[in-house]
Amino acid sequence: MIVGILILTVILTIVGWTLPKSWLGRIITGSLGLLLTLGVVSLMTLNFTHHWGMHKVTTTTTHQIYTAGQTTSPANLLLTKVLGTEHNYYVMVYRDQAHQKKATAHFIPDTDQPVTAAKTTTAYHYGKFKQAQVVTKTTRWRWRSARDRWWLNLGDQSGELIKKRIVVQLPQQTWLALTTTQAKQVAAHQKTATTAITQAALKQKLTLGTQAYLKQHPKATARQVKTYQQQLLAILTIQGLRTVLRTS
Repeated sequence: MIVGILILTVILTIVGWTLPKSWLGRIITGSLGLLLTLGVVSLMTLNFTHHWGMHKVTTTTTHQIYTAGQTTSPANLLLTKVLGTEHNYYVMVYRDQAHQKKATAHFIPDTDQPVTAAKTTTAYHYGKFKQAQVVTKTTRWRWRSARDRWWLNLGDQSGELIKKRIVVQLPQQTWLALTTTQAKQVAAHQKTATTAITQAALKQKLTLGTQAYLKQHPKATARQVKTYQQQLLAILTIQGLRTVLRTS
């Protein structure tokens, strides 16, 4: 609509400066048309530079993820590769489904959409989360009302991306993020003779932990005990892997 109004004000300006017979009439009508034209141009400029008539709308989506390592392993792994030098963009490897055969890489920048890639950041961090999950916050420009859109819309402005923030949240005790180099270090350690000793120590800690749990929860069902053992095994395995990385 605003383009049509601009055309009308330009026509009014031209007619105002040419049609009236008196100079006074030309000055009044021509100046009025010019002021209206400048007003419309100002609104268009504000729309382009400050998104006049629009506001920021943020949507958040969350979905659970699963280990990038072997599904038979109690340790949950996230493989990462940082891109660039600012450490604000990571390609990450994980499974989207629990029974997915192979883990896949996510957040690979789309070279066909460089603007979208430039406005997107990815990261991961640990915390007291119940499960590993990807939280995506997307902020876009949206029209404040249908009236604003009717008056000011030029092309398809609604939905323009402002920023996209993707964060992978990892439970501190049961997940571990590894670079490619670190993953190789862990794999090399598992092939050494000390692995058997580590497994024996792990089994002993698991037994002691289970005994302590049963003392605190004498009425625990077999299912509850199994769930606790699985969680404890994951915690102990992750602790062992962190020790390997510190000593490598």
